[in-house]
Amino acid sequence: MKQYSSVMFASVSHELRTPINAIQNSLVSIKKYNIDASMTKYLDICTSSSSFLLSLVNDTLDFAQMKAGKFKLMRE
Repeated sequence: MKQYSSVMFASVSHELRTPINAIQNSLVSIKKYNIDASMTKYLDICTSSSSFLLSLVNDTLDFAQMKAGKFKLMRE
């Protein structure tokens, strides 16, 4: 049962990354327009929040892969 929940969690984490990436790309596109300082501030908050969320999802995906025995370390 533990392995199943880890695999399921990895799948859910993977499905979360796609919309977060879409949000980040949309924010980058909006920043290219001539917007005022207050809007830039809000966009910066959204950008940093989405980056943090993506980092959290990526870390969670790594953890789920470790639990499922599918995580490989590379020696450098």
